[in-house]
Order: sequence, then structure tokens, then C-alpha cells
Amino acid sequence: MTVETRKQLANDPYNLLAVDGPTNQQKSDGDAATWLPSNKGFRCQYVARQIGVKARYGLWVTQAEHDAMDSVLTSCPTQMIPENDGFIMQDQETAARKTRADADAAEAAKKKAEAEKKAKEEAERKAAEEAARKKAEEEAARKQAEEEARRQAEEAARQAEEGARRQAEEAARAQQQQLQQQQLQQHQLDSGSAYYKNCSAVRAAGKAPLYAGQPGYGRHLDRDGDGIACEWR
Repeated sequence: MTVETRKQLANDPYNLLAVDGPTNQQKSDGDAATWLPSNKGFRCQYVARQIGVKARYGLWVTQAEHDAMDSVLTSCPTQMIPENDGFIMQDQETAARKTRADADAAEAAKKKAEAEKKAKEEAERKAAEEAARKKAEEEAARKQAEEEARRQAEEAARQAEEGARRQAEEAARAQQQQLQQQQLQQHQLDSGSAYYKNCSAVRAAGKAPLYAGQPGYGRHLDRDGDGIACEWR
């Protein structure tokens, strides 16, 4: 409704009734569902005028207002509905259809709003469930990644420890082999270090006679080459 139409409605004599102050205050902005004249004989005219105003300005009614109007008009089925400056005949069924159509439109709008609200709530619920599912999947993936990283770290530490142990064993084995080689070489040196210039030196050392293969044996000491050097004669 435009501002101009609202202004016309507020100042339309057809929409105005002369009443005393207390009655006007009591009615306030109440509709037929919340207020009716205390004079029951005037209620049919009052409701008929309200229907005329609503019809003239294309106004709708609530279900409660419709029910109240229908209840009043049931007692006066031949009630005329005033329009403009005169009266037109409009039976109760015609008025009821108009108010019922308005009520149906209001009910349809209400149901549509409820359906839209329900659809919105359902969409929000599904969105929340999807967000929770994704969060759970991300959390599971994070834990799996952490577990895999921990396992790899433990495996790397185990391999490093195993490698260090093997290196230590190999180093110890190499050191042992080196020591044994040194000992063998030393033994060989000790065994083959004896040298005698002549048989006098051999005899002086108490080693005579010397046989081939013994430490200190040499061909220069075994003149006849029989494998026995510095024989006692």
C-alpha cells in the first residue's frame, strides 16, 4: 500500500465511525478477533463495514479475524455491506469467500515461510554435519600423518643405531685384525731378527749348530750346504 493510499484510508469517512472517547480507547487498533462493540445489535453493521473497507482497499484478514467475522455474520445472513455513499447487497457467502480467500492467502504465506525456514534449517544442519565430517577426516589424517612421522623417526633412529653398532663392530674387528697382524709381524720380526756374522758368533750365542729354517741360519754359515751350519768338529 502506497503512502497516498494509506493517507486516503486514514481519512476516508467510510472507514470512520463517531464514538465516545472511552470506546475509542478501548478499541484502539484491535480487529474483529480482539474487539467487538458491546452493543450486540450493532455488531453485524460494524463487521459489514469492516468487510467493506477491506474490500475497497484490498486488505487481507487473519484467520482469527475471519473466524470472528464469520461468527458474527452467521446471525445476520442478509446484512448489507455499505460501499462508498450507498449500500450494496452482498450475502454472507460472498463476504465469507472474500475473507476466506484472504485467510487462505495468509495461511499459504505462513506455510511458505515455515517451509523456507525448515529448508534453511535443514541446509544449515547438513552444512554443519558436512563441516563436522570434514573436520573429523582432517583430524584423522593429521593423527595418521603424526603416527607415520613417528614411525619413520623411530625407524630412522633404529637404522642409525644399527648402523652405528655395525660400524663399531667393524672398527673393533678391524682394530683386532690390525693388532693381530702387528703381533704376527712382530713375531715374524722377532723370529727372523737373529743374524750371525760367523760361526764364532753363533757359538758365542749358544745357538750352534743351526739348521736350515731356524732363526739366524744363513748359507754363509753352511759352507758345505748340507743344511747344518756351524757344526761342532
